[in-house]
Amino acid sequence: MRSFDTCDLSNTKFSSARLHRCSVEAVLLVGADFKDAHCVNTSFARSNFANATLKTAVVDGANFTNAVLTDADMRKAKMSGCVLHGADVSRAKLSGVDLSKVDILNTQRATK
Repeated sequence: MRSFDTCDLSNTKFSSARLHRCSVEAVLLVGADFKDAHCVNTSFARSNFANATLKTAVVDGANFTNAVLTDADMRKAKMSGCVLHGADVSRAKLSGVDLSKVDILNTQRATK
C-alpha cells in the first residue's frame, strides 16, 4: 500500500488520478482538485478536504473517518460503501452523489 500520510498537498491537482488502495491519512488537501479521480478503497481518515473538488470522482469504499469536507464540491461523486464516521460535510455540495451503502455514524450534516 502506498502512503502519503501527514503530507501537505493543499491545492494539488489530482484530476483523473488513480489512487487505489492508498493511505492518504491526516493529509492537508485544502483546495485540492480530485475531479474525475479514481480513489477506490483508499483511506483519507483525518484528512482535510476543505474547499476541495471531488466532483465526479470515484471514491467507492474509501475511508473518510473524521475527515473535514467542509465546502467541498462533491457533486456527482461515486461514494458507494464509503465510511464517513465523524466526518464534517458542512456546506459541502452533494447533489447527485451516490451515497448507497455509506456508513455515516456521527457525520455532521451538509447545509445549503
